[in-house]
Formats: sequence, C-alpha cells, structure tokens
Amino acid sequence: MPVLASLSGNVCAAQTLPVSSSTSTWHAVADVGAIGVPLVAGLITLAEHDTDGLIQLGETGLLAEGTALGLKQIVKSTRPNGLDNKSFPSNHTTAAFFAASYLEDRYGWEVGLPAHMVAVAVAVARVKSRDHRAVDVLAGAAIGELSAYLFTHRRDETVRFFPWSTGDGAGVAMVAKF
Repeated sequence: MPVLASLSGNVCAAQTLPVSSSTSTWHAVADVGAIGVPLVAGLITLAEHDTDGLIQLGETGLLAEGTALGLKQIVKSTRPNGLDNKSFPSNHTTAAFFAASYLEDRYGWEVGLPAHMVAVAVAVARVKSRDHRAVDVLAGAAIGELSAYLFTHRRDETVRFFPWSTGDGAGVAMVAKF
C-alpha cells in the first residue's frame, strides 16, 4: 500500500510541526488537524478504491458531526474565552477523532496511530487556545470514537488506541491482543 504509507507519513509530519504558545498558532493547529485528518481519510479511501469504506466514512462523519452540532444547540456552555455559548462539545476534536478512528478501524493501527496523534494535538490546541475546556474535547473525542465504532468495519483488531485525560494531563492509551 504505497499510497497509504505516503499519506500516513504526511499526517505524521503535520503533527510534528513546531508550535509556539500564541493563540493564533493554536487555532491554526486545530484548524489544520480538524480539516486535514478527515481529508486524508477521504484521500486514502479514494486511493484504495474502497467504495464500502467511503460509505462508512460518510456515515461516521454524519453521525459524529450531527451529534456534536446538535449538542452545541442543546447544551449552552460558555467558552473559556467568553466568545459564545457553544463550547460543548468541541467540533474540531470530533472531526479529528472520527476520521482518526475510521482510519484505524478500516486500515489498521499503522495509519490510525499518526492520525490519532494529530487528533490529540487538535484537542490540546483547542484547550490551549481557550476555545474549550478539557471536558469539551473529551466529549468531542468520545463522539468521534463512538461514531467510527458504530459504522466502520474493523480490518485489524490486534491494536486499538483510546484518548484519555485527567486534570494533570492527557494522552493516548494502547490496547493490544496477542
């Protein structure tokens, strides 16, 4: 799968860009990741001529984004920066995680790991930019993960990655079957 390796390498490279602490930089990281991970997921699916995968990606995205946008209308949570009352859940994080989870479930952990790294960077960026609280990004990640779980047929069940967070930090846990 040379196309798969090339595109996943680009996702991994995007995750390692230097990041300063300015709010505009955090916004850029979040925007690039929230658009980039779903875009890469679509490009990989198209490159693999995977019609079933394209349908699954669409279903996953519709459920995830619909749920996140619907909750924003129902739950009136003010953003930490005070901009508006649409903080819960983080839509940027939802987008990055539904696509990363889709990639992992459909094409394996080798593609899912770099995509999840970018998704975690998106979640961190949304908190660092003061657009969201930790609970907002955790909810977005959970919505994305659950949506992919419901619609994406697994191709590799040997390794799975899950986002986690505490008051002191966040990361990605790995579960492996032997």
